[in-house]
Amino acid sequence: MRVCPRPNSGQIRKSVESGAPGQRFLWHTDRAWHHSLARNGYDEAMMDGLSLTTTQAARLGISFLLALPIGWEQEVEDRTTGIRTFPLVSLGSCGLMLVGHTIGNGSADVSSRILQGLVTGIGFVGGGAILKSEKSVRGTATAASIWNMAVVGTATAFGLYGIAGILVILNFISLRLLLPFKKELDRR
Repeated sequence: MRVCPRPNSGQIRKSVESGAPGQRFLWHTDRAWHHSLARNGYDEAMMDGLSLTTTQAARLGISFLLALPIGWEQEVEDRTTGIRTFPLVSLGSCGLMLVGHTIGNGSADVSSRILQGLVTGIGFVGGGAILKSEKSVRGTATAASIWNMAVVGTATAFGLYGIAGILVILNFISLRLLLPFKKELDRR
């Protein structure tokens, strides 16, 4: 294990990236605390990454709030998913992208890989909302809405609030305002 003077955050990133795989860095200040962290598999650079910025907290909160209207609409219609599911999907997607952006130091490659995994995972979750019976298939709008909430969370993570807001509005219109037309078409 290597002990070095505490550098500024730019130097932390550079030191960790230039170290051998698995090598941990300890700083001179608060040695007992740092040695304890090192024994548990943590290092100073990791601990610096645990701080939550105001921007990140705001984005997480906004992603949660943006999904509430969709969750409320689903609850009103007595769907199996609702006021808890949709905000959690949006929040989880936002959180995953924020973490990926942070650990990847803003790398587009890392963000792209995490986004690909997110799309796949949310597709699987949405697939669970689709129910097929002998004469009909139900839950496709719910599945699409779950997937859309993941996109809302992702857009919020990157500060694309306009896109996130428009997606929520159009999702709400599709679920709530187009429902009478759907019911009319189903009667025919």
